Amino acid sequence: MFWSDLAAFRPGMDSMTYGAISRHMALHGDWFVPHYTTQAYPNFFQHPPFALWMMALSMKLFALIGGPETLYADWVLKALPALIAGLCAIGVYLWGKRIRDESFAFLATLVLLTSTRFAKYSKGFMLDPFLATFSLWGVYAACLARKKPSNGTGLAALAGLSIAAAMLSKGLFAFGPLAVILAVYGLDLIQLRSGTVRIVAFLAGLGLPLAAWFVFGDASNYLHHYYSEHVADRIGPHPLIDHFAPIINLAKVYWPWLPFFAIGCWRVLRNWKDESKRDELAIGLTALAFVGGFCVVASFLEQYHTATYPFAALVAAIGFPSAWEKFRAGTEKILLAVCLGFFVFLLLNPYSMQGTEYKNPIRLALKEADRRCADPAIRRITISTGVAEIWYALAIGGWNTRWDPHSAPATELPKNGSQLLLAAANEHVPSAWTPAGIEAEGLRLYRATDIGECSPSTLLNAASK
Repeated sequence: MFWSDLAAFRPGMDSMTYGAISRHMALHGDWFVPHYTTQAYPNFFQHPPFALWMMALSMKLFALIGGPETLYADWVLKALPALIAGLCAIGVYLWGKRIRDESFAFLATLVLLTSTRFAKYSKGFMLDPFLATFSLWGVYAACLARKKPSNGTGLAALAGLSIAAAMLSKGLFAFGPLAVILAVYGLDLIQLRSGTVRIVAFLAGLGLPLAAWFVFGDASNYLHHYYSEHVADRIGPHPLIDHFAPIINLAKVYWPWLPFFAIGCWRVLRNWKDESKRDELAIGLTALAFVGGFCVVASFLEQYHTATYPFAALVAAIGFPSAWEKFRAGTEKILLAVCLGFFVFLLLNPYSMQGTEYKNPIRLALKEADRRCADPAIRRITISTGVAEIWYALAIGGWNTRWDPHSAPATELPKNGSQLLLAAANEHVPSAWTPAGIEAEGLRLYRATDIGECSPSTLLNAASK
């Protein structure tokens, strides 16, 4: 599911921003100072760097196999997230098979794969699939450690490493699995008077990577920016409806399974004292911790639900009626055949690997200008349309961007300044800029004064044809 039609999915602003930073790391080996095109990118410190490091390493691998041009392909930004999301689906299946049976595991995985937003945010370079996958495997390993005393210490340490990876990918959003693991292990200590070694191993696996980041990374910058940009504006009174926004959005994007999710939560919580169902309790509490945490801070963004879906899928399967057992075999085969047929069709679609360059004239124009023009003065672009359209300029990683969403287009062109302007079609643009004849999705490309044979107008007109 995650590999089919990989290149044709339109990358978003976050994907291209994180991709530009990772590409700079891969090309220049500057792992600790993030750069956004040719400038240091201060907002990088919104999130820790682990997922960006993983992307940079995958880019270096693809460059070795397919050449340096692959660093600028759309699909490179999606290959690693697709792999991560696939590992998440496998984790849901294995965990479902362990706590119930294969039919339950199939149902839980099917619920996950039919959660459209999980698929959407797993087909771009978003940090949320990394959070979801590392959280799932962290809680899974922690629960396995309770059942296998022979290697429980190693599994507990692995759980700590997984939660550390989640925190180093998306920061404090990993609060859910961390709190649940500590709660489950704490119940073991209280009820069973055992598990001290597991807790120590878990805390060691969690603490050592975080300590290394604080010592060798720039954790103080992250904490400062994270508080000012993610926490400060959300502290204080909110209208009551804002706190229900995550539930409302969850209902919009997850509605077929929401009743089963509610029933599953009730079944899980009523058995919280049953030690044999401690795995199900961990699953349910993690799902509720994610949803509840987002409600408390009134975060309404849909991509945050991505971290909830793996656990919510298992909870929804718990809430499914037992009548499923009577017709599961035939239904499984039919559903599997439909899914495989659909995804094979997408994979074999002749246009699926063309990417967004195949359809978007602005990206075609920029790519042609990048290929044919050696003058660095031409390789500049100004963006005045705001954050949502920044991915147009970042699509060609070599372009030198001068971006300020609050500034109007310059009335006079500075020497060696930007030679192309990307603006909204309904925006008033000074006469220093001339329409280049290319418009797409409400955006229009403007050119400055022609410069010799390498003029933007020549290149753009050629590209538009």
